[in-house]
This record gives sequence, C-alpha cells and structure tokens, in this order.
Amino acid sequence: MMRGRILTTFLALSLIAAGCTNVKIDSPKNGGLYPDAPDFKVSYNSEPSGLTLKLNGTDVTSFFAVGSAAATASGDALAAYVLPGDNQFEVTRPSFVSPVQFHFDVVGPTVKVTSVDEASPLVVHGRVEDPAGVARLSCNGAAVTVSGGSFTATVANAAFVGFEAEDGFGHVSTTTFARPGTALGSSMGARLNKSGIAFLVAEISNLLGKLDFGELIKELNPLFDKSIGVASARVDATDVEISAPKVSLAVSPSNDGTFDVGVDISDLVVYVHATGTVIGIPWETDGVVWADLVSFDGKAKVTVTNQKIGVALSNLSLVLNGFGFDISGFPDVLEGLFFDLVGDLLEGFIRDELATRIPPYIEEFLKNIPSDFQIDLDGHAFRIAALPQALTTKDEGMSVHLAASVSTLTPVDVPPALGSLYVAGATPDLGTKTPGGKAFDAGAVVSGNLINQALLEGYRAGLTHVGLDEQTNPRISPAGLRGIGMEIQGLFDGDDVRFNVLPSSPPYAGIRGTQTALAALAMDEFTFELELRKQGTDDWLLVFGAVLDMNVPFLIGVSDNNTVKVTFEEVPTVKIRDIDDRGVIDLDEKLVQAIIDWLLPLALPYLADIVEEIKIPSYEGYGVWLHDLFATGSSTDYIAFAGNLVKDSTRTRAARPETYVLVEDVAYTSRSFATEVAPDSALDGKLVTVYVAGDVPGASVLQYSYRLDSGEWSVWRERTEIHLRHLLAGDHVLEVRSRTPQLAVDPTPARVVFRTGPESYRLTLGRPFAR
Repeated sequence: MMRGRILTTFLALSLIAAGCTNVKIDSPKNGGLYPDAPDFKVSYNSEPSGLTLKLNGTDVTSFFAVGSAAATASGDALAAYVLPGDNQFEVTRPSFVSPVQFHFDVVGPTVKVTSVDEASPLVVHGRVEDPAGVARLSCNGAAVTVSGGSFTATVANAAFVGFEAEDGFGHVSTTTFARPGTALGSSMGARLNKSGIAFLVAEISNLLGKLDFGELIKELNPLFDKSIGVASARVDATDVEISAPKVSLAVSPSNDGTFDVGVDISDLVVYVHATGTVIGIPWETDGVVWADLVSFDGKAKVTVTNQKIGVALSNLSLVLNGFGFDISGFPDVLEGLFFDLVGDLLEGFIRDELATRIPPYIEEFLKNIPSDFQIDLDGHAFRIAALPQALTTKDEGMSVHLAASVSTLTPVDVPPALGSLYVAGATPDLGTKTPGGKAFDAGAVVSGNLINQALLEGYRAGLTHVGLDEQTNPRISPAGLRGIGMEIQGLFDGDDVRFNVLPSSPPYAGIRGTQTALAALAMDEFTFELELRKQGTDDWLLVFGAVLDMNVPFLIGVSDNNTVKVTFEEVPTVKIRDIDDRGVIDLDEKLVQAIIDWLLPLALPYLADIVEEIKIPSYEGYGVWLHDLFATGSSTDYIAFAGNLVKDSTRTRAARPETYVLVEDVAYTSRSFATEVAPDSALDGKLVTVYVAGDVPGASVLQYSYRLDSGEWSVWRERTEIHLRHLLAGDHVLEVRSRTPQLAVDPTPARVVFRTGPESYRLTLGRPFAR
C-alpha cells in the first residue's frame, strides 16, 4: 500500500512537471536597480500547472495572483523576502527559466578590500561600489579619496580596521575587518532549555541508581559500637536496598547559574548484622534499618572559571523521614543513642555521597561545550577553540557564551589579507522557543565573525586556492569538456586539463534572512583559469582566464559529528570584471559565464570544508534533531541552531525509514532506478528536479540528505524535492537517504542513475597552440 501511495504522489508530481509552457520573467528586469521593492510578473502563453517561483531561494508562489496569461505580485507583498543588495528571482517549475538578478538599493556602498601592503602604516587597496554612486569614504575616521570606484587608504595597524561609506541616496554602510590573530570575544553560544535539562536530570538519576551503596556503606562499619552499663552492641551494615532516586533540577530566579537540586529516595533499607552482650550474656542477630523517605536539597551553581565549566553545591540538607530499625534483642538502654548516632551517620553519609557525585555528573553532561583542539585539513593544521566565557540561567534554561576562534598553524605564501569581515555585537541568548514558535531542548548560536575568521585562516593556509584536474575530478578532462559542448580543435584524449581558483583576498560570508539560504559566500576579484597541456609537453597553456566576483547562497546545518555542515544548492551570482586576452580561445562574456556556471560549483565544496570544521556545542551521548535555523543577534549576524536532544540508545533502537525518489520523466521503481539509462532519456543539465518521499511507522516528519556522484552528503533538512543545477553532461548517480526524529537513518539510500545532455554551444581555438 505504501509503495502505491508514493507512486501516486510521484506520478502527480511528474504530470505537474510535464505541463511546460513558454514562461518568461517580465519583472524585475535582469540587472535592474530598484530603490523600492519591485513588482513581480511572470508571463506565459497558457496557464501552467505547478508553477513554482523562488526569490532568494525561498518559495514565494503563494504570494502571486495566478491568471491565464501571467502571475503577478506587488513589491509590498514580497517586501519581507527582498534583501538589501543583490537578489535573485527564478522560475523552477514547470520549466527552468534562467534567474534574473536585481539590486535593491536601501543600504550604503559595498566596500571590498582587494589587497593590502603589510607595512607600517598599512596600505589598503580596494573598491567601493554603489549603483547610486559613492559620496564619501573614510577609514578608521580618516577621509579616503575614491577614483573610478577604487581607493587606496593608509591606516595604522590596529585590531580592527573599519570603513564608513555613503552613497548618493544618503545611505551609510560600515564595513569592519578584524586583523589576523585578533580575538573575537564571545562568538558562540549554547542553550539548554527546561526540556533539555530534563535529559540532564535523567542522566543524574540513572547514574545515582547505579551506585553500589551496599559496598560504599560498608566503609562506615561499624555503624554503631557502644556500651552502657551492663549492655553493649555493635552493628555492621551488610547491604543496602533503595528505590530509584528521583532527581529534580530547576533554574533559580537569580540568573547567576544557580539551580535548585533535589533528590528523593524512598524505601531506604540497610541490612545489618548485630552482636553484643546483656548482663554478660552474648547475643547475635541480623536486622534492618530503614527510612521511608530520604529527602536531599541544595543549590548547584554552574560557573565558568579559567574558561572551564565547574559545578559546586551549597546549602545542603538531608532528612531521613520515617527512620526506624528492627534488630531483635537490641538492648533497650541503647535504642535512643542508636537512633541519634546511626541516623546522623546515615544522613551524613548519603548527603556527602550525593554532594560528591552530582557535580561531576553535571560537568560530564556539559563537557562537550568547551573544546580546544587541533585538526588536520588537507595537510594543514588548524587550532579550533571554543572556551566558556560566561554563563547565565533564566527563562528556565541555561546559556553559555564561548570565546571561539580558528587559527592556522601552517600559513603559506599568499597575498596578505587585511582580516576577516567583522560585525560588532553581543552574543544573543536563545529563549524557550524559536521565532516560529517551536519549543526545543537545546540550541547553539554561531557568529558570522567566526565563520569569516575560519575562511580567513583557510585562505592563509592556501585552502581557498583550488586546483582541479582529472585526478581530483574525472570530469575535468578533454572528454569532460566535450561533454559540456567545448569542442577545442587540437585538444585530444591524453592531453591534460586543469582549472584554478586563485583569490586575491579571503572569501567571506554574510548572514541573510531567508530560511532556505541563511548565509551567502562571496569572493571578490579572484582569478579563474582553465589551462591545458598537450601530451608529451611540459608547458601549461591558458585556455581562458577571467577575474570574477562571486556570491552564492548556502544551506547550513549540523553534521552527524556535531560540526557545522554547509551545502551549496543555489546558482552562484558571478560578475565578470576582466577577461585575460592571453588565452588560446577568444571568448565573449556570455560564453565565459556559461563555462563558469558549469565549472565553478566543483570548487565550492573545497570552500565549504573550511567552515565545516567549526564544532557546535553538544552533549555527551546525544545527537540533535535540528528542526529550526534562523538569523539572530542585534545585527542578525548570528546563525541559530535549535533542536531536540536524542539519546544515542534511542537512535539505536528506533525503526529505520525507507526512502523513495523520482527524477522527472525517468520511469519509477520502488526504491531505485536501473543503472543503465537510454540515450534518449537525457535530461537538461541546467536544472534536474528530483522528488523525494519516505516512510517509517510512527514518524510524520522526515528529513532528507543527498549526494551526487559519490560526493559529500548534503545537510539534513525537510524537503519534498531536490534541485540539481548545471550538471556536466553524462551519467550521474544520485543517492538520497531519509532520517526520523529519532535520528534513525535509512541504511540503504535510494539510488538513481540519470543522464544529462551537453549544452548547444561549441567553442573553437582563436589561435594555434604553441609547440
């Protein structure tokens, strides 16, 4: 039944996708400048089925009035989705329409640093741009002259270098760079809400329940050894039987890291062996000592000292309610003394044991919040630190601020960088719910400053200088180039091809407001080259070279080992600044753009690797079902992760889901497709849409992750479809897996093989190869 239902759903989706009409975007105009949010219009020759419109990666179709000839939406209706600066609007269904980029000018100029001379003082070169023109520019308070959009600023070396720029509309922008090695302060935070604290309570209860009080109490023997007059008694504990401890942990209203701690143990029974004499006559017997209820209370204060989390207990009290004993033949004259001494002894023993055990249990649960370690990334050593700085308790939860940093231990010889993009602001505390109203167990915030510092240090280590050839990607070859329509005369199998990404300054990330792409990665004025080497020769020839600006949205999540996970699923916006006329192929800007669309996405995962080494605060023995991400902070310069804790043992026992996929018009089977696809089934590689579904008993929501051609798995997210863009021609293998809220993953991902066709253009040599 399940397969039939999924098949019906997929067939409906495929019928929607098949209803292609001539669709075009009339407004906004590609490259348009708008001081106000523009109106939107998409026209067609007949009303399409399944029309899907996206603005900056977010589906905004529901805001459009769809008629027989056009779909329209006012700028006011979409104002919340139009971002300051560059925007992208596209049609993804019923047919792919090339996106339009437009500029919404409501902020000051963009300042881009292209190079820096490490002198004293610093000499900084860059560009300042704004569609409305640049009225003024200053650097650390001193005026800077702008000529043709370029500037050179001389500034004293300081921890932070800031630019202020004003455009022709009076909009002012501030752009600040943190110099290499500058401490960022509190740039990460962790949050544990009341429901998350409940997991800590369960852990303490479980660990206390495993204590062998029977062995521990024997260390107190004898519990009692007294004589009065003609009577004596000695009592030794032989074993203890207690019910499971019930622990309570509640945030105190003091907001200083203090929790009210309580432990109740019912039915405490101490088995004893007693001996003694009465009027010289010896006696010996077994008996019991009991308490109906043991009540322990105190204050647990969690503090940060020397960048380490510590826990201390105070104001401790323990009461044995319903204390009594039954020891046959015990001398009456010693009973009062026994009650006093043994009662006090047991109270002190249990109180001290709880006071000794509880703090390490709390610290153990929280121990993964701080981290300071080294990693190796592609042969380069990095130090990753996230050390506790401050702690607060409010709103029935606990928040920890961390001083986080990334630094390379193996810098290489690359052009000096002014620093990493920096936005001033305090680390925000997450509340009890997300902005969408979802409650969550645990959360974390990561500053854009930390992401940018990671990108700076990756640049300094040489990791952003990407070189790809046939060894790193089989498609970077003469055959691969022919697959995308590049017919280069004189280029044959056996020749070598490579392309290079050579930045002049570090890439940087900006936090955005859209749910589907919370951040965007940018790189300014980097060189993009395609080179070839004829078989039997040593010289590399430049096929073409261009100087580019790039901006690409990325999805962000948490990996299975609790580090930041990044996936690029949108088309990069690329601005061509210059084309190198030394190339052996004469290219115009349109063809350069087409080649970049094909090849640049191959380099993006290398940039993602740098960000993915940032570790998210986590909790020992737990994973996180991440159900919400959002921008937060005073300048929305932090990314917040919010989710529910899932114990590892729960994940192990949970039922595994099954995953189903459908790729456009390719014939459907239950979980996978044939490994051979007929040539006439070739799809348009500009955009391939994949529909996904899954099934598991008891789970209404599933998340999906995918990988293409054995690459990296994408971030987990709820989705019904996957968009694959600008695929190289040839056969591709897509794998899709699903997981449940218990973090149970489909052990056999759905798999599909499909074929994409080449582009229609052909390129020829503008001049012969040098021999």
